[in-house]
Amino acid sequence: MIIADLPALLQSASGALLAESFDNTVLVVRAAVTPLPRVREAISTLNTEPVVMLNGTRSNLPDWLRRFFP
Repeated sequence: MIIADLPALLQSASGALLAESFDNTVLVVRAAVTPLPRVREAISTLNTEPVVMLNGTRSNLPDWLRRFFP
């Protein structure tokens, strides 16, 4: 497995081109910060639909319980 941290799709001309080199892509999106139209725009720059992972989400788990699930 190879993991590549590529440049942001909408801020770099090379991001989408480099993503074509991989079979599977994951688009990491900052939760509650990145507007949905920007996410859709980024997805449209790719040849295949990526898996979307939300970063910076909040959990309802109490802090003391969250320590058990790093």
